Amino acid sequence: MIGYHNSVNADLKEIHNEGQYSGIFVSLNAALMTVADYGNHCYKVTFGSICEKSDIEDYLDENPEFLKANPDFVIDCEEEMLCDELYRKNQKLRALIALELGFDAVEENDGYLVVSGTVEYIGNADSEAVELEIEENW
Repeated sequence: MIGYHNSVNADLKEIHNEGQYSGIFVSLNAALMTVADYGNHCYKVTFGSICEKSDIEDYLDENPEFLKANPDFVIDCEEEMLCDELYRKNQKLRALIALELGFDAVEENDGYLVVSGTVEYIGNADSEAVELEIEENW
């Protein structure tokens, strides 16, 4: 799969426990690169396998100590939650489970949290290169 990521980081080379979520958020919608709320530097992120809700459920069945250590854990983000510290902690925990299980990403509310994949710099949000990427992948 190919997703798109905006960042303040102009030199993102790989995804390796990146940031507070142990990954980077991507959207499959290339047009969102022009919305620079998360930074002006746009990247194409290629990733494969997706950790599904059932994979996390199986992990929890096989690792009951995980729930003892994280009693407030939420398996997915289907329900709207307040974007608070617990919400962000759960996103990171899902990312870490995906990593442990060998997946490249975990689905989140409006995109994917990618924990393993390749990163290719496209350009600034207002660049011709980004405009062309949007035209070709709309």
